[in-house]
Amino acid sequence: MPRPGNDVVQQDATQESSLPDVAPGMDATPDVSAPDVATPEASAPDATDAAADAADAAPDAPTPVPCPPAASDFQPRTAMASWAAPWNMCTAVTNANTYPYFSMSASAPVRVTRMGALEGAGRIFDPTRDPTPEEFVATSSDAGANTSAEFLFRDTGVATRYQRRADEHYAVPTGLTLNSTYQDFCGTAANAMANMDYCAGPIALNPVYNASLAAGMAGTSPTRVHAARLQASYQWWLYISTFKESLTCAPVAADCDSTAGYYAGSATRDGAMQYGLARDLLALGDAGRAAHDRIWDALLAVRCWRAMDGGSMMPSTNEALREQARLQLDRALTRGIMLIVQSRLRAFASTDANPMRALERQAHAAWLGVVGPLFANGLERWSRGWWASQRASANAAVVARVVTELRAGEMITTTQAGRASADLEALFPCP
Repeated sequence: MPRPGNDVVQQDATQESSLPDVAPGMDATPDVSAPDVATPEASAPDATDAAADAADAAPDAPTPVPCPPAASDFQPRTAMASWAAPWNMCTAVTNANTYPYFSMSASAPVRVTRMGALEGAGRIFDPTRDPTPEEFVATSSDAGANTSAEFLFRDTGVATRYQRRADEHYAVPTGLTLNSTYQDFCGTAANAMANMDYCAGPIALNPVYNASLAAGMAGTSPTRVHAARLQASYQWWLYISTFKESLTCAPVAADCDSTAGYYAGSATRDGAMQYGLARDLLALGDAGRAAHDRIWDALLAVRCWRAMDGGSMMPSTNEALREQARLQLDRALTRGIMLIVQSRLRAFASTDANPMRALERQAHAAWLGVVGPLFANGLERWSRGWWASQRASANAAVVARVVTELRAGEMITTTQAGRASADLEALFPCP
């Protein structure tokens, strides 16, 4: 069973800048056909029928098949002597399982305080229970005892970063220069309103964060729905934050450490304490493990690029190598977030026609209501990153269909969820 705070479905076939405020190939065979899914009956079935209907409604988990890396990828799990150029010039990465921090003073708070502390808030993310209002915002102000979601998000600095986070898959606003203050652009309300796609944090995520906490604190039933929306905003924030840090570490090398910190909160590939998206993916069986490994390879690619391009003290200048590393990371990250979305679609479909899981179904739908439209918008409009380079060669009909399916959000149907799961696998078959 998934741990509380990590309610992704097991697939059984399967620092910001270094400024002082820093706190802390196994894939499915593509299949564009829509799976057969059950539709809700007008009358409530008995428990046996409901279980059978749920099993029929849930799309099958992906069947793992080999997935070779791209020729340009850094492949640290191969023998060092066989590393292809330019990666053969990297001396910073000597162990495929360990991320070598630029600065322990900057990266340790990200890994230990920010990501580790948020583990305590994750207990509210279980879609099979309704958290209490105190789990959202505790009545106690004692920092040593306060493990409420609001306190941990605020105290670790994540809440502040919701208010300024950009989605670097979208075009950079005119006149914005990549430097040590670059990350603050979306923190200005006028900038955010004029660049609503790019400024995803203040425009799309921060309102969800505020509304979810307020509704949860008020005890508005079912509270698991508000927890699911909060979790969705957090997971999408982690996805775009990891990609963003790989860009802002061009002027500030320590942000490369935050790339790894936001993804896993861990310095090792197989560490027992994995947080964030790393933990979510490792809960998904073989396909999730493969995506995790590819993401880790790409984190090391980013680290290699930065070591070879300026090191820890100088800004980077090699944009071509920077983007080669970042495209490797984005390809793997996007496969990873797709698997997390797919697991939620399968979880939603598995509750079909089961009256005992109606509230759980609402929680899954609420999660999809946040991430679904964000992913759909990205598929249509991202102009940078790996997907932007692949859109023209993708099956346009499948892209259009999955955009419609994901944009349905909380109103998605079981049939749409099953079809979207297959469509996403067709579009993102390889990490």
